[in-house]
Amino acid sequence: MQAMNGKNVRAIEGVIDSVELGNVKLYSIPVMVLLDGFTPTDIDLLNNTPEKRAKVEDAFNKMQVILGLPTMRLIGQFKFDWKNKSLIFPQRHSLKKTIPNIYNNGLWLNTQLSINNLNYSGIVDTGALCFIDIDSAFYEKHKGLIQIDTLAQKPPLNYAMVTGVYRNIPYELLAQKEKIYFNNKILHRCPNDVQIHKANYSKAPTGMVGIYFFRRLGSKVLFDFQNMRIEGNGKPVKKKGGGFN
Repeated sequence: MQAMNGKNVRAIEGVIDSVELGNVKLYSIPVMVLLDGFTPTDIDLLNNTPEKRAKVEDAFNKMQVILGLPTMRLIGQFKFDWKNKSLIFPQRHSLKKTIPNIYNNGLWLNTQLSINNLNYSGIVDTGALCFIDIDSAFYEKHKGLIQIDTLAQKPPLNYAMVTGVYRNIPYELLAQKEKIYFNNKILHRCPNDVQIHKANYSKAPTGMVGIYFFRRLGSKVLFDFQNMRIEGNGKPVKKKGGGFN
C-alpha cells in the first residue's frame, strides 16, 4: 500500500464494526493495519547513534492508532487540550457560520496561511514534529519576497516516519523578521522554527504545518469539520521543534 509520501508499506485494509472514543461511538470504520507496526522500516540506520534510535523507538512504540481524515470528519468536532494532554469531544456542536480555513483537496487536509502576504497552503499533520515546513519550490518561486537567515547556526535536520528515516536533510531557515499570519493574526515564532527544504519525504505541494504550529494557536485548539475550520484559544504553548535531533 502506498503512503502519503509515495513510499510503499506492508498493510491490509479492513472494517471495524464499532469504535468508541470518549462519548462518541462510530460504526463500520475502514482501517488500515500496518503489518510491520509503526516503527520506521530502516531504523537500523540509527544504530550508530543509539540515543537517537531510542528516542525514535520510544515515540513510535507509543503509537497504536492513527485517526484518519474520514474518521475525523465523522466525529465532526474535537478539541486538543495541550495543558491537560487530553482530546475533548464537544457534546453540543457549534453551527455558527464562519469562514473556512481548512479544506480537503481529495488527498489530504490543508490549511491556508499568509507568509509575507504570500498565500501558503500547508498540509495539516498533527503528528509532524515541526512548526512550519516550506517546500523549496515555493521558496524558489517567491524568493524575491522571502528572506532566509544566512547567519543562523543550523543543527542537522532528521525526520523519522513510518516509511523510513531521513537524515541530514539540506535546509534553510526563514528569517526571523518574516511575518506569518493565520486567522488574520500574527503567529508567535520561536527562533529557527520555519524550515525550507525539498519535501522529498512527502508529496506536500508547498509544505506542511505540524504539531508545534497547533500548540502555538492556543492551549486549546478546536478542529471543526462541520464548518471546516481550526480555532485556538488560551495561552499558546511556546515550544520550538523540528525533526528528532
